[in-house]
Amino acid sequence: MPMEPRSIDEVPARLRQWPTWLLGRVHGDAKRMIAPRLAERGLNLHQYAALACIAEFAPLSQQQVCERLGVDRADMVTVVDHLQAQELVSRTRDATDRRRYILAVTPRGREELAGADEIVAEVTAEFFAPLTADEVATLTSLAHRVLAGGPGLE
Repeated sequence: MPMEPRSIDEVPARLRQWPTWLLGRVHGDAKRMIAPRLAERGLNLHQYAALACIAEFAPLSQQQVCERLGVDRADMVTVVDHLQAQELVSRTRDATDRRRYILAVTPRGREELAGADEIVAEVTAEFFAPLTADEVATLTSLAHRVLAGGPGLE
């Protein structure tokens, strides 16, 4: 396992000047905090994201979930298999297109999602403790603006 610098000041200034590098580092550090806590509920980050996506936008096909989350189709099959095995989502054939599966969150899935949301909220609060609530809101707003206007999401 790679060692992490003890301080951001140990990272070369050349990298620290780039918001893209810094945001990637923030993302990686936050994932390392969130992942083990979600694992306590039997979920990984992809499963949590898929469950959240299906809960908000259902009914969806597996392909639509892939497109919304930017996940490879082969990976999504594994994610949905796990969610279905845990009875968190239902997967039924689309009556209008038998090649497609339609996904929906089960009542148990909604309960698990609520518990996972609590974990993410707790870890997020801990992770962003050095910032005020207004600063977190500003950071969130700026991230939304960048993503809405950037080449990654259209």
